[in-house]
Amino acid sequence: MKSYATLFLTIIYLQAFAQSDIPINGWKSYLPQLNGEVVTQSDDKIIYGTEWSLFTIDKEENFVEFLSKVEGLTDIGINIVAYDDFNDQLITIYDNSNIDIIAGSEVFNVNNIRNNANIVGDRSINAIEIASANSSFLATAFGVVEYNLGEREFGFTTFTEISVDDITSSPEMLYIATQDGIYAANYVSNLNLADFGNWNLLGEDEGLPLVYSSEIVHYFDGSLYAATEEHLIKENDSGTFDTLYTETRNGFEFTFINSGSRLMVGVWDGGTTSEVLFFEEDGSFTTTDAGCVVQVKDAIEDENGGIWFADTWNDVRRTDGFDMECRTPRSFNSPNAETATEMSFKDGAVYVASGGVSEEWASLAFKRGFYKLQEDNSWDNFTQFNYPVIVDSSMFNLWQVESHPTLPLVYFGSYFGGLLEFNTETEENRVFNKENSSLQATQGSELRTRLSGLAFDDAGNLWMTNFGAPDPLTVLTADGEWFSFSNGNLNDGVVHLDIDGQGYKWTIAVGNNAGVMVFNDNGTINDPTDDPPPRFFNVGNSALSTNLITCLKADLNGDIWVGTAEGPIVFECGSAVFDSEQECSGSRRTVTQDSIPAFLLETEDIRVIEIDGANRKWFGTRNGIFVQSPDGIDQILHLTVDNSPLFDNTITALSYNGESGEMWIGTNNGMQTIRTDATAPARRHNESDVFAFPNPVRPDYNGPIAIKGLVEDADVKITDINGQLIFETSSLGGQAIWDGRDYNGNKASTGVYLVFSSSTDNFFDPDGIVTKILIVN
Repeated sequence: MKSYATLFLTIIYLQAFAQSDIPINGWKSYLPQLNGEVVTQSDDKIIYGTEWSLFTIDKEENFVEFLSKVEGLTDIGINIVAYDDFNDQLITIYDNSNIDIIAGSEVFNVNNIRNNANIVGDRSINAIEIASANSSFLATAFGVVEYNLGEREFGFTTFTEISVDDITSSPEMLYIATQDGIYAANYVSNLNLADFGNWNLLGEDEGLPLVYSSEIVHYFDGSLYAATEEHLIKENDSGTFDTLYTETRNGFEFTFINSGSRLMVGVWDGGTTSEVLFFEEDGSFTTTDAGCVVQVKDAIEDENGGIWFADTWNDVRRTDGFDMECRTPRSFNSPNAETATEMSFKDGAVYVASGGVSEEWASLAFKRGFYKLQEDNSWDNFTQFNYPVIVDSSMFNLWQVESHPTLPLVYFGSYFGGLLEFNTETEENRVFNKENSSLQATQGSELRTRLSGLAFDDAGNLWMTNFGAPDPLTVLTADGEWFSFSNGNLNDGVVHLDIDGQGYKWTIAVGNNAGVMVFNDNGTINDPTDDPPPRFFNVGNSALSTNLITCLKADLNGDIWVGTAEGPIVFECGSAVFDSEQECSGSRRTVTQDSIPAFLLETEDIRVIEIDGANRKWFGTRNGIFVQSPDGIDQILHLTVDNSPLFDNTITALSYNGESGEMWIGTNNGMQTIRTDATAPARRHNESDVFAFPNPVRPDYNGPIAIKGLVEDADVKITDINGQLIFETSSLGGQAIWDGRDYNGNKASTGVYLVFSSSTDNFFDPDGIVTKILIVN
């Protein structure tokens, strides 16, 4: 067995950066790495495949590396991993039949099966058998496919008309497991294996029933082993089969057969009980310690006799031998789950709400709590298992999060139990619900207090939408008082919340009588009697073309962008929202597509909207992310799974970290970030506020250089040490970008470069230097 070389792609070095220091336009993945679905090994690494990515554990140093689509894999949703010892490469097979071959720094993608339109029906790959340097065989839903891993080319294809669930080989024979039984064929002869008629069904002549099925086959130590319904069978010296083990427990099924120095067989009841059986030559067996495996899917034995289990329940577990106690090699640094519906940022940390609300506004009863990413890039997970308030106070479905503007507090909205206040310094909490606040129970479901939106106003008051409540708008004032407001019985199904430049509260009404509602407390929170009636917009009195409204967001100008199933509209009303003499109906941006005028993204279902530091609009849809200019007219980016490291085209969350310039993205397949070329603008700056990244700029760096901490739309000029102007630009939000080249396109030579900004009194006054950049070439 050869050594597995470290995968080193162009962007894998992102893992070494702190969360806020990834390069401009660089991506980073934040995927759960708490368990493994499948496991294999090289000489020096244990290699796990999770549902979303790969991770490797160094056998000597116990060092862990993570590889996902962000770090260079071509897909997500891993089904099979297998190490090719003959060619020193890792084979990764995805749920959609895409294949990656990873050899050193190369990722070679094989997408022929995934993209083959001539294959009718299911194209799933169920197993791979690596028989030699040039012969491997894929068990698929439509038959058997030969693939030469050395030459990287396909051989024969056998169409079986039945799914091939597993495949194994002896030095001469191939064996496949199907619902019709086990078939065998000699693959080193001149037999035409593409003709399924040349494969032999093992049956009564081999001591097997006339009718049976098989799910797993495995060749080990000169014998064929197979799982046939509740029986584990073994081929004997005479070529017939004996029953080695019968699983009599109700609900238990075989999950895998593997081997090292002994045969290993996994069994699982489909719930929280599973075992691995270790067989001796005489057919006797021992089992894993109770509790060592919970939902076991795979296992391997390393060269020292250690057993590594792929178990979908929490941590990776292992033993030092067949009869040794179970232990975990280490705790992995990752979020608890792949789900995320909102993020908030506080004192360098990131707080992630795990979700738990369906698109139909139903409770999913998630007890996943929330995840916290520290400044040092370590994760803390607050779940039902380690944070008692989740269960004790029914803090299920935490799907909204908002940080207090000044105090060390973060608030989470539960779509079940009310409001959770988390102290970031002490990790203590307070819960607010219908018993101790003005929050109200859901009408028709009195045991639940559902929060569906959170937003702070400029005075530090926390506003909330209280879904299904008689008075669905609630506020916790900066002084600790509670008030709730009626919406005039328009609709109690109120979700989401944002506040415009006038301080008006915008929400969405869903279900019957759906639309957009706007509240005005008239500057007197404690006196609702002077409040005007809420404004209500729908298809009948506004630019809305549909009442299927999903999200809304205030931009940097205080205008409200509303996402619908037929694209976005924008309300640029200012104080006219409640002015009867001025019209406020919103508008749809008109763009040109193929020389034909059309409404902006009118065919897209907008799921979430976010605004970056340059006031650009990010629309998360079922078709990826559209990034539009501040006025919405010009498209800057359209990010999809096909043209970017995006994990999934269905976007569940977008949250912008104005300090770092990162856009946090939640998808159906996990969280990730992209660092934009803008940051939130500073209100003012001096020399100590502004800095450049990277700095110094080293010879091997060819990316953009970011100048951070500027005021919005600042003019920026860069000179050499002699005062020669070589570059000028304007900031995007609070950040300007320099490509490290002069006006002639030449790479800047080694030296110190001075950055001046228009916020100083004089561009070229020595006291007006806002930062310096050292370039080393």
